[in-house]
Amino acid sequence: MQSRRLLPLLALTAACATSLRADDSAATVADQPPVVLDTVEVTARPAELSINPQASPTAGILGDERTLLATPRAATTLTPALIDEQNVSDLADIARLSPGVYAPASYGLLTTPIIRGDTAETYVNGQRLGYNNYGYLPSFNSVEAIDVVRGPASAVFGSGYLVGGYVNYRTKQPSFDAARTEITTRLGTWTPGEGDSFANAIVQVDHTAPLSDTLAYRVSYEAKGGDTYYRRRGVDDDRQDLFAALAWKPRDGLRIDANAQVFWQNTPETLGVNRVDQNLIDHGIYQSDAGPVKLPRDVTLFQPGDESDAWVARGQLAVTRDFTPDTRLVNRTLAERVDRVREHKFGYHEDVQATTVDNRTEYHFGFDALGRENTVIAGLALRYEGRETYADYDYGVGINPPTYDVTDPATITRPAVFSFEQSRVDLFNPALFWQHEVKLTDRFSALAGLREDFYLGKITGSSSWPATGSDQIDFAAFSQAYSLTFKARDELTFYATYNRMLTLGTNGSAVGGGYYFTGPAADADDFARPSTLIEVGVKADLLDGRLFAAVSVFEQKRSRDDFLSPADIVVRGVELETVWQPTRAWSLFANATFQRGHYDDAVIFQLAEPTFALTAAGDHELVGFSDVLLNGGVRYTFENGFGAGLRGSWQSEQNLNIATPTFPQIDIPAQFQIDATLFYQRETWSVAVEILNLTDERNWIHNGDAYSGSALISQSLPLRVEATVRIRF
Repeated sequence: MQSRRLLPLLALTAACATSLRADDSAATVADQPPVVLDTVEVTARPAELSINPQASPTAGILGDERTLLATPRAATTLTPALIDEQNVSDLADIARLSPGVYAPASYGLLTTPIIRGDTAETYVNGQRLGYNNYGYLPSFNSVEAIDVVRGPASAVFGSGYLVGGYVNYRTKQPSFDAARTEITTRLGTWTPGEGDSFANAIVQVDHTAPLSDTLAYRVSYEAKGGDTYYRRRGVDDDRQDLFAALAWKPRDGLRIDANAQVFWQNTPETLGVNRVDQNLIDHGIYQSDAGPVKLPRDVTLFQPGDESDAWVARGQLAVTRDFTPDTRLVNRTLAERVDRVREHKFGYHEDVQATTVDNRTEYHFGFDALGRENTVIAGLALRYEGRETYADYDYGVGINPPTYDVTDPATITRPAVFSFEQSRVDLFNPALFWQHEVKLTDRFSALAGLREDFYLGKITGSSSWPATGSDQIDFAAFSQAYSLTFKARDELTFYATYNRMLTLGTNGSAVGGGYYFTGPAADADDFARPSTLIEVGVKADLLDGRLFAAVSVFEQKRSRDDFLSPADIVVRGVELETVWQPTRAWSLFANATFQRGHYDDAVIFQLAEPTFALTAAGDHELVGFSDVLLNGGVRYTFENGFGAGLRGSWQSEQNLNIATPTFPQIDIPAQFQIDATLFYQRETWSVAVEILNLTDERNWIHNGDAYSGSALISQSLPLRVEATVRIRF
């Protein structure tokens, strides 16, 4: 190893310099006794190759850039190296790498994960995107690193509609060092077991270069096209995606970062299958119109001619002015436009146009008071959301028995419209925030965050059921967060956090984050929903940065909207996670979640035979919720460049629905999945072959909410093989 040869040479050079400074100027190196040092073998990876989150500090949690060790919140950072090693390309991959995270089917379109039993939000570089539950697939073409934050956001960021937690995508940054290009091709999928193979290639070209010492750019283009596993039902999955970023340092203390992205997706809701019962879950037997049949894995309610398209354009600008090492002013602006349409023959149509503009000005400063070091982030946030949504559908019976037989496409035809929703939302949300951290001692620090949100807007909505109306939103919501951190050693911290945020409920419709009215008027109680987090934890960065481990114990309470009425959720649990790189050749990760969750004294609306059912008021277990989630993986690279990896996931039993007098409870048993990877890598190119669902498990994926849980369910894909080729120059 080159470094092993350099260390003795450097030591000898130092000895020579010392001897020449001695009183005897005639002495020579040859007259001095030799200096011999023990050989030191460097085993740690460089920061850019490390899966340790300490190698990738983030400003996406508390607003100022800090390591996870210094952050008094439960969060997981997926570094660029970990994303590359695990080939992260969707939210299911993220769920395997973070505790407390579940990837639901979401009508076959996984847009938003569930964190700690509730739907999560999506951020980009610390700014919240528009509402996207059941919307479009997140783009990974622009992603360099990912933060998965469990629980509501900090006072600097404020909360959104969905408060299980959030995923913060950190975009690719331009390089000031040297030009480089990477071409990645992911080839079509071979399915040796049940179902046919299909060609659906992905090609990504990523290029970055400096234009000068003060200006650099980065461009990434990704295209995907071809068939899918459900191609017999006409399911395509095509996309065009262009991302560009610019970094400019016009003078000392001033930096401007800009990025823009435009993408189109044909992102189908494959929907899954209906007529769900315990026999289907346990034995794969579907109750068709012709009698019980073994359900093929590639059937779905999606039909040829169904349409699902999304056009998204967004841009971000961050201007940072450093006055002193402790004082800076930052202004961040995000603008996003979404246009999407969805049409299903089984009886559903939706059309959404959404515009989001978010601006946040942050003043970072520090000072000493009474001999204590203080750091503050204070500022103003301005946010506008405008959304127009329309949906009509065959209410309830479209996905329940006895209407559609998923094994007979001829039965899946669009009926007359039964119900519709239409709404227009214009919401202006200014906010003031103050986040203050004080170093009480060399080891203890305290953090307090205060935020006042003002909601001003107008909602108009119409629906054939239950009501039609319009009203103004005009109220204020105060939120607060407090944390204590104890730094036992440089590599070991303990923390305790209390966070209470007031979130903005949707008061009904989930279509595009729109609203409709269940009564003649709206007031603050219809929209202000509390979210409370109590959390304690410990984090450690050990073995010279090779091992990172964290444990958190939490209680999270949220009041959210459930179709017809508020439904409070309570989740308590313990989360453990670790990543370990003992040498350059080995990398390992593992995480575990042990939790319990329930609806608190709630009436839950469910689709069920023949149309819908309401549960009795009371405490009910959360649907699609596993008490135990286990994930882990190991990867080894030989000196000749060959390597192999293995990862697995296990989750305990889930209840599909809540039992009612007319509809029994259905359970999904404990399930697991194992994936394997074989690869060969050189300095300028690499090839990898992934074997997914190695044991060909027939797993079931919950749809993600109580509303549809008893009516729809999705099947996991079978054993399949995919190949990825990368070229770097």
